[in-house]
Amino acid sequence: MSNTKSQKEVNSDTIQPYVDKLVEMVFYNRNKLKDEEEYRKLSEVDRLKHIQTHNDFKEFYKTFPSVTTYAISRGIYSTKVFKKYVQYKFTKVPTTEEREELMNNPEGQKIWGNHFYAIYVKWLYAEKNPHSPQSELDTVYNNILSELNKETKKFFKTYDTELKKFEEEKKILSQEKKDDLKNIFKKRLENKLKDV
Repeated sequence: MSNTKSQKEVNSDTIQPYVDKLVEMVFYNRNKLKDEEEYRKLSEVDRLKHIQTHNDFKEFYKTFPSVTTYAISRGIYSTKVFKKYVQYKFTKVPTTEEREELMNNPEGQKIWGNHFYAIYVKWLYAEKNPHSPQSELDTVYNNILSELNKETKKFFKTYDTELKKFEEEKKILSQEKKDDLKNIFKKRLENKLKDV
């Protein structure tokens, strides 16, 4: 994966509404945790689902799933890191070669996107552990990226297997249906011929 960045810059007026939405979402979550016992009893996954479907935050989640996951599930976020991340995410574009590879390749697109999740976690880790050596930060990044890519490959392998099974079952059902229709037609024809 190339580290080439586009020269385009995202100005602070573009970034600030995203920062405001992140802060609003974090405070919303904290207040619900503080004020609502039922919400407190929800698992991290269920609280995240609540945010994902909340009208005020679902677009934010679609744009920044890793940021939302860390802010809601783990309570970890940083406006400073988030600003850097938005700048990076909105200016990092695939090279021509990467674009050609990614075209009509959902698995490749997901793997390419995993890089953003891993870089965000690395930057959060760096901020929370400011004296960490670069090698440790690189290890965090590589470990996260490796795990995400394994999960992605497993998902697409399972998807492909299930799709093949579905297509085979569809063929079998289709043939059975054709045979059934053929038999029905044959019986109708025989009955009509008997009547003649």
